[in-house]
Amino acid sequence: VLCIEYEELRFSETREIEAIVRNLTNKFAKRFEYFFGANSALLGEDKVVSAIRRLEVMSQVAGSLANGVSDPKYGVRGGQSAKSSDGEGHGELSRVRSGQIFYCGGARRYLNGPNFKYSTFGLFHAKSLFPEFEGSNIEFQGKKVTHSATPLTEEAMKGATESDLLIVHSHQHCEVAVEQFPGVQLHINSEHYDIHPKHLDNPNGELTLNYLPPGKKSFVLGLHEDTSRSIRVPFVSMRLWYLHMSGQTELGRIFDIRAKPKNTREFFLLYINSHYIEYREQAARALSKIGTIHTAGKCQGYFEARPPPPSDPNDDSAPQCTPFDDSERPGTIKPITGQSGLDLQRNNMELFSHYRYSLVMENTDAPGYVSEKILHAFLSGTVPIYFGSRFVFEIFNPKAFIFFDLDIPQQALSQIQFYEQNPSEYEKMLNEPILAHGQETIEKYFSWDKSVGNGMLKARIRRMMGLN
Repeated sequence: VLCIEYEELRFSETREIEAIVRNLTNKFAKRFEYFFGANSALLGEDKVVSAIRRLEVMSQVAGSLANGVSDPKYGVRGGQSAKSSDGEGHGELSRVRSGQIFYCGGARRYLNGPNFKYSTFGLFHAKSLFPEFEGSNIEFQGKKVTHSATPLTEEAMKGATESDLLIVHSHQHCEVAVEQFPGVQLHINSEHYDIHPKHLDNPNGELTLNYLPPGKKSFVLGLHEDTSRSIRVPFVSMRLWYLHMSGQTELGRIFDIRAKPKNTREFFLLYINSHYIEYREQAARALSKIGTIHTAGKCQGYFEARPPPPSDPNDDSAPQCTPFDDSERPGTIKPITGQSGLDLQRNNMELFSHYRYSLVMENTDAPGYVSEKILHAFLSGTVPIYFGSRFVFEIFNPKAFIFFDLDIPQQALSQIQFYEQNPSEYEKMLNEPILAHGQETIEKYFSWDKSVGNGMLKARIRRMMGLN
């Protein structure tokens, strides 16, 4: 008897067939050496090459049948959407292809202009979720993103079929009406709303939090509550997976307490924002009374200077903060904008790593919404001072950060003062695990691939979309 593991037969690309054949050949030779001898002609190189060639042809035929192309040798015609037995596009001595991945979603202010382009953010998740679809491969080469997915244009729409998949960056804009797409759609919602009042697809002009795109084959990941067509996946989960898939961070920095980053404790607090939110500015001012805060954006805690609304009706962004005049700025608020190397560091977590705390307050308190702000703080080793949805406690350990409750701000301020006066207690907080419930949290919110948390999130998404 020769036992062959299921994983030994799986492959995702034709070029992997040779390694599978040679591995099984060696396994067979070792198992039955007693019967056939060490150098049996049954296992000669000519036999191995022949087996590889036969399996390559079978894989090509299977791909043709899946795409509905008649095969002259076998005299049959394939269907449109055949799948492999595990529903994830891996071959078992044959590889069956699904359709093509399309994508769309770009900033409205560039729509119909030369600078308009679609976001590739969701393609990094599609690579893990839907590896059987053509166009699922995406990677960074230097600073450039390379991929083989198809941008959804009027011309591309003509070639789309029911077997295809569309990834939509849902709060942004597409050149064509996505409801006309014949295949399955997955809308990736990274915002604190479903669809903005000024969005082209929002006829009522209302800020919605429960919008589902039309069509039974349209599904959503984002702040929605779970339904038959949506799964609540906070943006912080999407962002971490994007950083992981693009090679910008390791998952262990969040998942493993032994790899948790720690700051240098050199400075008190860093505050980086340029968009005016009154309560955020008020919090910064209050924190500046505990210690010297550094600011690296236009916002400096000057909450009294409320800016006027934007003059452009198509401008969806929040108004900009007004900085203090140098003569009026409190001495415990120090802007570091303009310092040598800052521009190179602003998107680099190394800058945050020199601070004991970072002020990372959301723009709004929306159920189910947790942005990348708190994630970047954790990845840099600083302690987040956070405000937003209390859903954050579902994901992150409340002992690892400070929640700034707007109703009782003194609670957070007193907590920070205590840690500043008791470094050993601050150290205990730094040694707390980041995730709220360890492996359970990983499985529920971060398992985009089978290699992480048994792929439970991936399986839920695929089941919802009818792909398992």
